[in-house]
Parts: sequence; C-alpha cells; structure tokens
Amino acid sequence: MTADYLVKSGDTLSKIAFQHGVTVTSIKQWNNLKSDLIYVGQKLMLHTDNDPKSVTSPANESPVAAKPGSRVNLFGEQTAETIAKELIGVPYKWAGNTPDGFDCSGFIYYVYNQTGKTINRYSSADYFNRAYYVNDPQPGDLVFFANTYIKGISHMGIYIGNNEFIHASDGGGVIISSLSSPYYQKHFDSFKRFY
Repeated sequence: MTADYLVKSGDTLSKIAFQHGVTVTSIKQWNNLKSDLIYVGQKLMLHTDNDPKSVTSPANESPVAAKPGSRVNLFGEQTAETIAKELIGVPYKWAGNTPDGFDCSGFIYYVYNQTGKTINRYSSADYFNRAYYVNDPQPGDLVFFANTYIKGISHMGIYIGNNEFIHASDGGGVIISSLSSPYYQKHFDSFKRFY
C-alpha cells in the first residue's frame, strides 16, 4: 500500500523511516531524492504495507547491526558498545558521570572517554548539537529522544544494534531498551554520531 506523508517541522529522513518501519534508502528511491534534504510541507510517498520484504534493506545497503566480532569500532580499542554493556546495572544518579552513578549524558561522557574519544561533559541537548545525523545507525552511534521530561532534546543513549540502545534511565540505571517500545517510539528524535 502506498501512502503520502507530509513533512513536519523537526522531521528527518531517519526519523520518518524509523516511524514507518522502512529504510532511508527506500524513501529516497521512492521519491527520487538525491540527498537527505527535506523541507516542511514536502509530500513524500511511502510504501506502508506490512510485507516484511518491503522493509528489508537492499543488498548493497550497510546493515544496521553487524555480526559479533565485526562491530564497527568508531573510536578506540574498545567499542562504545562493549564498554557500555560492562556498566549495565550501575545506578542512576542526577549529574553523575562515574561508575558510582550516571545520568544519561554523564553515561555518554564516561563511555566515549573510555574508548579514547575525548569529549567534554555536556547535557544531552548540547551533545545533540555536537553530532551529525546518520541515516543507517551502527552500534556505537548516538540515539536522541525529545520531550521526555522537558521540551526539546532531553534523553540519549548508545545504539547497540537490533533496534536496541543502552542508556542511563532514571527508572533503572544503566539498562538496555528497545526502540520499538511505545514510549521510545513516541519520543524518538534521531540517530547521530560525534564529529
């Protein structure tokens, strides 16, 4: 089934693709888009049938999740994913950025500095402004959420593949969550990567 989608303020191709269970590459092909640039009011054609074959990635597109042992190592000897998983169970602590306790942005600060990527300590909104959009997220990329407890970018985590991310949650400390959960689907903003 084909449906029209009207681009709204704040939309990106990756956000639209995620919300509709399709790939960015497919949206670009269906609409003859040469770049990722879209504008408010633009009408996009989407194929929204539930046939799983219609939403699989083309053979020449990079997979979202690599096989274990072949993970993308974005920054250092250890991947962000590996370091982050070692911290599962660390409690939530407002403004925390050590293994004694993390908030979401403190978790990002700690993990990426452990990989050898030196970053300063910022809020999730500030990290959002210091990263660029990616259409096909790889393990180790950032995932951002908006309007969770304040207006705008308000939460973040590390994408680990298979539609999952790891983050410091105020309700459970460092945990793995699914991007398919209704709460995170509602608040999903984008995938990004540090410059």
